[in-house]
Amino acid sequence: MSTQASLDWTVEDEALNRARRAAERGKKLRAEREAPFGARVSVEAGITPPWCLFTGEAGASIGIDHFGASADFTTLYRESGITAERVAAAARDSLARA
Repeated sequence: MSTQASLDWTVEDEALNRARRAAERGKKLRAEREAPFGARVSVEAGITPPWCLFTGEAGASIGIDHFGASADFTTLYRESGITAERVAAAARDSLARA
């Protein structure tokens, strides 16, 4: 094996190892953030993906995951599904999954 091939393999191997360690740290952090009962719902007038870190696998995030809509907030919330009924349903579903 040439020196360059050996170096390339080492760099790729290190990148994979770092990705694996990061994934394990992420799992550990999510486990630490989970409530003992495991049910959580986030409501955000914006994007929801970052909240998955806090809601966990049994949780749910409700929000507006698109840009460009223009209206008063009550219309935007209703059209985007940010309603008390949806939050209550998400909470029930989260409890059932927990």
